[in-house]
Amino acid sequence: MTIQHIHWSNLVASPRNVRKVKAGIESLAASIAADGLLHNLTVTAREDGKSEVVAGERRRRAIIQLVRAGTWPRDTHIPCEVRECEDATAISYAENAQRVAMHPADAIRAFATLASEGHDEPAIANRYGYDPREVRKMLTLASLSRRVLNALAADKIDVATAQAFTLTDDHKRQEKVLRVARTAHEVRRLLTDTKVTTGHRLFRFVGADAYSEAGGGITRDLFAKDGEGYADDPALVQQLADAKFEALASEAEEAGWGEVIASEQTPYETYQWHRVYPDDGEGYSHGTKAGAVLLITVTGDGAPTTIAYTKKAKRSHSAGRMVPPSPVRSTTPRRPRSFRGSGPPRCNPRSRAMPKPPLPCCSTRCCRCFAAVTRHPMRFSFAPGLAYRSRCRSMTATALKWHRRSTGWRRSLRGDYTKVHSAYGRSERAVNAGVQPDAVLS
Repeated sequence: MTIQHIHWSNLVASPRNVRKVKAGIESLAASIAADGLLHNLTVTAREDGKSEVVAGERRRRAIIQLVRAGTWPRDTHIPCEVRECEDATAISYAENAQRVAMHPADAIRAFATLASEGHDEPAIANRYGYDPREVRKMLTLASLSRRVLNALAADKIDVATAQAFTLTDDHKRQEKVLRVARTAHEVRRLLTDTKVTTGHRLFRFVGADAYSEAGGGITRDLFAKDGEGYADDPALVQQLADAKFEALASEAEEAGWGEVIASEQTPYETYQWHRVYPDDGEGYSHGTKAGAVLLITVTGDGAPTTIAYTKKAKRSHSAGRMVPPSPVRSTTPRRPRSFRGSGPPRCNPRSRAMPKPPLPCCSTRCCRCFAAVTRHPMRFSFAPGLAYRSRCRSMTATALKWHRRSTGWRRSLRGDYTKVHSAYGRSERAVNAGVQPDAVLS
């Protein structure tokens, strides 16, 4: 192993370099131009006098860019470490595999040190080839409380949580929130509990310019998408929104609408109203406007929208009168829930305790046969062993016992089932010969 200074033009890429995907070199070139080459290149000699770079390909490309740009002279010689060809692949892999990236807390503290030494944002961006916005974000993180940065260094919080702490400049409040919050969502919620986001539809409806002209302040979130932030005065946002709604309602009333409702939310009773559409696509006639209700609301992106209704209720087809719409239900009984999927019975067949009587619309506490008998008792035969044993042999006795108790059926001395006298003023029988209950109770 020897150190040689080789002319930059004699350095070529090596096919035995394990890094095949090319990465950007703009920031690396800016760093080398500012601070020089900090690490030597590792090369292997070729027979034609060239040297293959097995470790430091990005540095070689950055040096070529600096020479061609005129930043470095063309007679530049690069210090290189010459190795044997047999170890080229192993050396290249070792350099890339054993590399450990800097911890985010160390990078943030480094930016804080650079700022304390007198380097401003443009100087740092030009020195290391960073975007000025990224430098501003790093300096903002560097201004966090010392305890927050220590928590980041100890991996108690992640980078996203540290970014959420930048919503306030008060170090005491940051440390107070740090005691109870460890995620970015919790930190943002605690720091903005009295604010409204600028992405809210009501704030977009008002507009950032109108809010700022009224004296409202905005807390910018550097790490949010599209530069969104939080409005510091939600009451002012609501006041400006109400004024804008009143102005839109006044314009609609002057246009001839009979009734105008301007609100952020759609009223609940609109489900009973009829939707009114423009006449032949040319707009609403004067008569339509006079007898209709114009609803002015706000969409998700903050744009105002209008919908015309009439308060006439929908007509019932059966009674022929104007009534609110009601859902139409099918007369066909639904299959019990326990029949829709497979699985073990939900009640213990060996238990002596009587199961709790289920509701007519719920069978979650019953086994299959018990649920079927309870929900649809008239669709099964009351003869023992006919309908009940076909579903669940172990629940026959329990199901029959509960069914006889709930419906008034009892077993006679002859072995058949007789219904006790009830308000119907009659007694009826269903023998064991498979008589259907529909025919007996008709």
